[in-house]
Amino acid sequence: MILSLRRCILLSLFAVASANAQDRIESTDALFPGALDPLDRSWVLSRVVDDLTGAPIANAAVYFVRESDTPLAGEFWFTRKVQTDKDGWLRAPVADIERKWHIQVLRHRDYGVAARVGQGGDIWRVGRPFDVPVLVRDWQGRPATGATIGFCGGCGHTPDLVNAVTDANGIAILKQIDPHSDIGDVYVQRTGLGLGYDSVRWMPGAPPVVIDCDWSPAMHGTVVDHKGHPVAGAHVAALDVHRGPWAKTAVDGTFRLLGGKPEVGASHVRTADGREIWFEGPERYPVTLRLPDPHGSSPHEGTIVEPPRNQKAATVRTIEVNLVGHDQLIATCDWPSSAGPCKGTKVLQIPSSGPFVIELWVDDGAAQMQDARAFAYDDASELPGEPIELRWFEPTHLVGRIVGEAGEPVPARVFLRQRFSVAMAEHYQDRAAVARFSIATWRIGLHLVEIVPVQADLQPRLVWAMLPALGQKARVNLGSIKLSKTAQLRVLDGDGHPVPGAVVGFARAGYQKVGYPHRFPLAPDGAFCGPDLVSGDVVVVRLSNNSAPWRTVLQGEGPWIIRAPRGQLQLDIEGVADLEVTCVIGDHVCRWRKGQPISGLRHGPLRCYVSAPGRRSVIVDTMIGKQIRHVVMRMTKR
Repeated sequence: MILSLRRCILLSLFAVASANAQDRIESTDALFPGALDPLDRSWVLSRVVDDLTGAPIANAAVYFVRESDTPLAGEFWFTRKVQTDKDGWLRAPVADIERKWHIQVLRHRDYGVAARVGQGGDIWRVGRPFDVPVLVRDWQGRPATGATIGFCGGCGHTPDLVNAVTDANGIAILKQIDPHSDIGDVYVQRTGLGLGYDSVRWMPGAPPVVIDCDWSPAMHGTVVDHKGHPVAGAHVAALDVHRGPWAKTAVDGTFRLLGGKPEVGASHVRTADGREIWFEGPERYPVTLRLPDPHGSSPHEGTIVEPPRNQKAATVRTIEVNLVGHDQLIATCDWPSSAGPCKGTKVLQIPSSGPFVIELWVDDGAAQMQDARAFAYDDASELPGEPIELRWFEPTHLVGRIVGEAGEPVPARVFLRQRFSVAMAEHYQDRAAVARFSIATWRIGLHLVEIVPVQADLQPRLVWAMLPALGQKARVNLGSIKLSKTAQLRVLDGDGHPVPGAVVGFARAGYQKVGYPHRFPLAPDGAFCGPDLVSGDVVVVRLSNNSAPWRTVLQGEGPWIIRAPRGQLQLDIEGVADLEVTCVIGDHVCRWRKGQPISGLRHGPLRCYVSAPGRRSVIVDTMIGKQIRHVVMRMTKR
């Protein structure tokens, strides 16, 4: 009996040893997220990962960039540069550069350029880069050739990440950028153009991003000191937005400032030693900006010398207009010397001579409707007879045919969703079901067409529709839209049952902001109620708040069935009762809770990085199976 008991004990110990033999626990001085006190800002610790797959991004260059008080277009500067390691870890000491940086800029051959503001989070998700087309238009709505455009990853005080020049069609290509950056501001500069300050938001296949620029003169002149000597290396600004704009004086004190608002003018000078001088905004150029005596009574107030006024004020006349194509149209007219746009619905004031633009607007607050239609004239003599007919854009016609699995026509209700809103934004068919549809819309860009069949055994569909820039009688044919009885995707648990309450996200390169997949519900049988999927799309599922989100990259043509992973890892950690312990598994960060396993893990090999303030980090390599995986470990003091 005693021998039998001893034999059982030995066998039990052997079983525990065999299980633990699959675990590799490494204590290390390497820092991972959670290794420092939350108030300790001496390091930036993050894992840099692909937003879609969660895979770590190795060998990415990361620049720590300070905001500049005098940012110049086309310049890039930084305070520190580091590189991610082979596992995507970013470790940057920043104690010695406190208050000397504001944003982080990432550059990688496969991921282009990305940026984030401040310290950032434990995981830095990076989206796939795209070459984004931008159409720059002048104040008359005409393509602006030869304009320089800069793309910023922070506010205008930060440097350009990418620069481009518009071609003969007014198109510039911003190469390898994230089209959904947190701050994706662009600035345009060219003689005759305003700064064109706007943000880039774009999706693959969409029309170019349109940047409309106001009129702006080239503000040029010379900066001299109080004795009349040229001042080199001074910065001159027409301060309107963060970017200024700014220019820098040459050796002879001359400057050329592009993009400023005429009413602001070149009114601010900052010398190389940081001295700031203000001026009344000049109205005419070239101008001489004379700095005050730094030891005088008004060391920050300069004086200006403008050329004499030789331009007569423009005279105006009134014309009759007839606005056609929409019930809520309003017309405005603008020209460089006007005090502001003139508005009207029946009559409109225009300049007697010189260039002007008439713009047609829909005054109903429609968020997605094209802002305006521009009619440019070089002189009033170009106008046809009155009343002048101004016609709104013709709508785009979206057409298609709905068929069943055998190609037979089937009736369904058709709705056009606004962007990716879960709720139906508006519908263009009445409640009667149709097998053919034609939707007239003034919307542009990527939208979803919702097909709701009458037959209960057919699955509804959300079909992608790329609507072009507004023009004359554009037509988009979606062809035959086939409805099936089989769902394109079902999400089930490990036992093959539907998962009530699961949060399901859809992600595709260029279709969403990093870290924010579009969420769609599941039907009671687990069918995915989202848009049409293709191979390479990513489905992100989270079963509950206590489980790790898991990502599935779809392969093949479908239909697909994916099952929620059921693996669990429980860490039994000694010596950290009063500390907050952080665990990183892949691209997921969670807080350790004693006795509570991390769930939602895939079966197979797993690596977990464990950190706590004041303790050496631990790297755990283990194998996840059907049973809860228990790992006993200890974290020693650093």
